Amino acid sequence: MSNSVITKRALAAALKELLQTTTIEKISIAEICQRCGLNRKSFYYHFQDKYQLVNWIFAQEIGDTLLETKQTTVHTQLSLAFCTYLYENRMFILNALHASGSGTFYDYLCQQIQPLIKRTLATSQKSILNTDDAASMVSQSFLSAVYLWLRRTPPEKPQAFLSELISVAEVLSVRIQQLLDPPPMQ
Repeated sequence: MSNSVITKRALAAALKELLQTTTIEKISIAEICQRCGLNRKSFYYHFQDKYQLVNWIFAQEIGDTLLETKQTTVHTQLSLAFCTYLYENRMFILNALHASGSGTFYDYLCQQIQPLIKRTLATSQKSILNTDDAASMVSQSFLSAVYLWLRRTPPEKPQAFLSELISVAEVLSVRIQQLLDPPPMQ
């Protein structure tokens, strides 16, 4: 293993440990470096900021495997694996998602989820005029649901969360279709 990978992993372990008790905004680069015995120069050689480090951690641990799948649609097994990772890394995820905006973990996750949603929308028989906007809306809604789920004490198991999410989506889909259908002629 190269020194670069060893350094990145040391920084990642330090940040993950800090994120068990503190939100991302309250953690400084100095704290991360102090925790793993490295200097700020080492940190900035590998990462632009702490948000990029969080994104790297996610990509290394599960993101690359899950989000670069060649599946054409999001399926239950992929969703369950993703939610299981989130559940098992609950405090890390909650404290990393605490910040929003450009370059944050929230922004990164939205960008990673959107291609999966676009591929799923592309398989639909119905034409969706703006898949970019639809994918953005769905990814943000999903992350909001994930955040609320993980904040529960204790959160239900991933399978139960997905079942609940699917049930809500089905009810909403039927209701929206009812609202969009023209009333029957009398």
